[in-house]
Amino acid sequence: ATSPLADVLGRVLNASEVRLSEDEVAALPSVAQVSPRIQKEAGLLSAETVLANPDARSVVIVNRVSRAQELGRQITELARTRGIAVPVEVLHARFFGPDRRAKQEGLETGFGSKSRGRTILITTQVVEAGINITCDHLHTEICPMNALVQRAGRCARFPGESGVVHVYNLDPSNALPYEDSELDAAWTLLPDQPTGIDPATAARWVQAAHYAENDLNLQRYTLASRRLECEERIWNNIVGQNRGGVADLIREQSDSIRVAVGDDPRGRTPGDMEGVSLYRYQLRRLTALGPIWVFDADRGWVETRDPSEVDRSYAAAVPRPLARYTPEFGLELGVPGDHESPARELPAKPGYKPLKRELWVRHTRCVMTEARRRVAEEGASGGILSEGFGAPLADLVDWAAVLHDLGKLQTQWQRWAEAAQRARDPLYRHTELLAHTDFDSSDAGGRALARAIRPPRPHHSSACAYYGFRVLELAGTSMPLTFRVA
Repeated sequence: ATSPLADVLGRVLNASEVRLSEDEVAALPSVAQVSPRIQKEAGLLSAETVLANPDARSVVIVNRVSRAQELGRQITELARTRGIAVPVEVLHARFFGPDRRAKQEGLETGFGSKSRGRTILITTQVVEAGINITCDHLHTEICPMNALVQRAGRCARFPGESGVVHVYNLDPSNALPYEDSELDAAWTLLPDQPTGIDPATAARWVQAAHYAENDLNLQRYTLASRRLECEERIWNNIVGQNRGGVADLIREQSDSIRVAVGDDPRGRTPGDMEGVSLYRYQLRRLTALGPIWVFDADRGWVETRDPSEVDRSYAAAVPRPLARYTPEFGLELGVPGDHESPARELPAKPGYKPLKRELWVRHTRCVMTEARRRVAEEGASGGILSEGFGAPLADLVDWAAVLHDLGKLQTQWQRWAEAAQRARDPLYRHTELLAHTDFDSSDAGGRALARAIRPPRPHHSSACAYYGFRVLELAGTSMPLTFRVA
């Protein structure tokens, strides 16, 4: 992080930065016992440059998925032509879940702390953080300096290792998804001669490359103005016209959409099929080649060649004549393929302790007690969470605690709770409102019994939001909680 960013974080979080001395950093095994070097390369990244070290563990990081797919095929073919027996793996964000997980699990064998021998990985930004791999030679296209430092950390990562980070320039026409200015700044900062890279050097490069941009962006916003901007984006993406832009609320300007492969997805929901995340512009461009399917909350699946439909949808399906998926290279657009999206493997539900019958009043009181404890323990006064809401954080938390299960007070929900509890205890009498019934999620029989109760249990979270909003309206400007659970 640059110093402007670190200063702002320290101020709004009421935190102090603790730095190791140069001697302390130098004594760390991850610094003292590794020898990574970084060097500019004169030519462009190619299959030839990667196979120049055929006996090494090599990681190749490029800026775009299509480039990784292309380079993966070229390296595989060149190795076959030359009779080089080397495993070649491609990993990026356009693999279906099971294939991606299998590839990531296999990285430990080829690039883990105990790995040895020849192997090649071609990948993208997905390995910049969170994947603990190492290599002898890391080949990377130029990218912003903060990303380049992350990438370099995947070379000579473990004690006793040495390695080289090879950095290649790009043709200006291939700068996306980055700005030319970001790439030029990083390339200019790198020394022309090979040099060792350590934490202090990396920090200086990041500071020089990103200081001005971070400082300008941070000065542009106050907490109040940023809050207003966020509220406007929420309105536009959820209530306004940009109904397909909900992903923007998770990661700003992501403009992404979930895409499956299917000739006719009707009868299946988007969540039923394995899919990948793509930028909307990629799908808009694909409609010029043929019709695709988009999912609309009101109309369901709609076949269209209208690019504007992509912007109004949060999921899409591309027919096989327009998309090829293989476990080796992932999803490729604009070329015909054979495979449709398989059924999505739902993640295993976390285990929960069995629930016991609990009165709504008691449950709400306990939630309030725990919420207040968390505020006292974690809600730093003067921090970012205490500003810009128009009411003290403690009052807002009290409201949230009281209203969080308001939807369970619906007549139909309580009728279901009475029937569910009586099915387990024929002597039960429903004299007080419940928040929970006796229920064990690990018991298949109990789950079946709960589903068989009539009338069925209604959704309570949406009702909670609806009724809770009305309660807050009645409270008016008197935000501090004016009632307590008796």
